[in-house]
Amino acid sequence: MANTAGFSDFDVDAQEIEQRRKYAEMLREQSMEPIQQQTAGGWVVPISPFEGAGKLAQAYFGKKKATEADERQKALAEALRNERMGTLAQFQSAMEGRLARLVWHLFGTRNEKAARRRLTR
Repeated sequence: MANTAGFSDFDVDAQEIEQRRKYAEMLREQSMEPIQQQTAGGWVVPISPFEGAGKLAQAYFGKKKATEADERQKALAEALRNERMGTLAQFQSAMEGRLARLVWHLFGTRNEKAARRRLTR
């Protein structure tokens, strides 16, 4: 997927997780709302047991979606941490390579200890 808006894939994933978390919260809030009593022709219509089951389903799926969002957030944090550690390892490797080339250029040796001995003489 080409990234033309300046957002990283991690930013897009984080936004998606936040949207899922909001959806889960909305489901949980709806499950807590009382079932409205309805009337028809002046008569009170009994509440269907399916309405109660619907509220239970909203609460269940709200909790499930929130748990999934938490798990995805943890996975995203782990992926971000791994990417940063990989980048740092590449940087460290590149810097060590540059140091070795600098030592070779200045002192004609790849041995850093030997180069330090020459510096301290």
